[in-house]
Formats: sequence, structure tokens, C-alpha cells
Amino acid sequence: MEATVWSDNLRCPYCGRIINQESCLEVDKEHVIGRKFVPKGYLNGEWNFILNACKDCNSFKARLEGGLSSISCLSVLDDLKYPDEVVSDVQRKLGKPNPDTGARRGATHPETNKPVSDSFVQQTLHTSFAPLSMSFSLIGPPQAPASERELARLQIQGFYYLIANIDPEYPDQNTASSDRCLYLHGQYVHPLFVIRRSDWGNEAANELAARTVHWVSCFQTNTARGHFKALIRRAPGREKPPLFWALEWNQNVRVLGMIREPGIPDIVEEGLPALQYGELGDGLRSRREIPLEDKDDMLFKWPDSELTNTTP
Repeated sequence: MEATVWSDNLRCPYCGRIINQESCLEVDKEHVIGRKFVPKGYLNGEWNFILNACKDCNSFKARLEGGLSSISCLSVLDDLKYPDEVVSDVQRKLGKPNPDTGARRGATHPETNKPVSDSFVQQTLHTSFAPLSMSFSLIGPPQAPASERELARLQIQGFYYLIANIDPEYPDQNTASSDRCLYLHGQYVHPLFVIRRSDWGNEAANELAARTVHWVSCFQTNTARGHFKALIRRAPGREKPPLFWALEWNQNVRVLGMIREPGIPDIVEEGLPALQYGELGDGLRSRREIPLEDKDDMLFKWPDSELTNTTP
């Protein structure tokens, strides 16, 4: 499916500021799905939403995308299905050492401000069995939960901007360039779960998805050769209904959340299973991750059309 392109939207989809010629704000062309966020070349000929955004928001989002693309693409390095050029591009973004200085150059981790390859998590545990004592280290992949939530919030704002300003029955008409332009403030977008593929069976996240599976579909896309998925669903039969949303990045990371009033959880969120953690010592906790078999994965089961949307 061809990209949806708007060249005259009145407001930045992220901050809501007016971005016409009279506003004096610098404006950039914005790809809601960053072209380099998915494996190299995987958005060529695939659907995307392209519009204008203020330079401040565009630059902030691009910085998040650079580091988080590397983190969500880590599994590419161990998967033989990817061509060499894709693997090399991921390795480049992670950061390769300079043979002369040893310094690494690559995508910057959005929270450590170091190359992603220098941002792997390491924790040392200490224990003793008198008269012996032991120490051992645990090394995990880079983590950036706050930034992942922030990028998810921006992407959902972008997709909401699309469905709020267009009537699917008249796709060539929209209100984005008029004073009737609708914009979703980020305070209404609430990321609730960020989960890696090894934990896609997470009880709480799957329970939330199951409770909203029959809600009305407002938006749904599967693009970048299956490396970017998104959906937005609306609660039926309710005044000012909340919306459930989900994103999947590079077949490795999922972010699930709600669009609703700030500070007021919706009833669909009540009583979700509590995640059980065990204490490791030294202030560390652990939880057994729950994988999900493909045959049991119902979150992104798509209708016949590649992209659907209805005004929420």
C-alpha cells in the first residue's frame, strides 16, 4: 500500500503547535514510522504516514528512534533470515570500535548518552556461605523503558492525528489543514506495558489485550515487511470512550497502552494480574518471562485490508 502523505497539516501532530507560514516555527517532513527505525530498506514500497511536524519534535523523536531501533533490532544479529547488508547495518548502528582509538561510534542510547553497544546492563551480585564468599555478574541487553514509552506515545499521537482528521469513506478529504484540525495531547496517551518477545505471554498484558479484542477497530497496520505493527481500538457503546492501542517493533518489542483521561485508569484496566517478582538480593528482583507460541498469539490478527481506520 502506498504511503499516506499530508503536506499542509495545520498543527504539529506531537506538540499541537500551529506550523503554518505565520507561526515562524521551523518545519520538517516527518515519517511517523522512522525510515531507519526498521531494518534497512524494509519500508521501501511499504505503507507509512508522512506529514509535517515542528523541527523540535522531529529532532527529539529522531533521537529516540536512533537508539531504540538498535535495541529492538538486536535479534537480527542472531537470525539467519536477514541478509548480510541488514545485519551489517544493525552492527554499524550498535557501534563499532575505531581500530586506532578503540572508541565506538554508532547510535546513541537515549538514556545513557553512550553508544548502544556500550550500554549493556551489568549487575554484580554478592553472596556468602561461611567461610566462603562469592560474586558473579549478570549482563543483559540495553534497556531504555522511559524512552520506549515516550517513542510509543509519539507514534500513537501520529496515528491518532491521521484517524481523527480523515473520514475513511472519503480518504482524499481531511480536516488537518483547516481550523477543525484535531490533535491528541500526549498526556492522554498512557503506555502500560513494554515487553520483549521472550515475555509476550506476559499475563497482565495478554489479559488487557483479551479484554479489548472485541472493541471497535479504529486503526490497524502491518508494514515494513512485518517489522512494524500498530492498532487502535475504541470501547463500544460508551460516551467519550477510552481507546486501547498496541505497537510491535521489529518483531521483538511490544508496547501496549490506553488513550484516556490522565490519572484516571479505565475500568478495563482494573484487576489485571499482578506480576510476581522474586528477590535476588542487593536490591534486585527477578521474574520468569513467559514466551508466547505463534499459534496462541492473537494480538495482531489482521483483517483482509492492510490498513483500516475509522474516526474515533
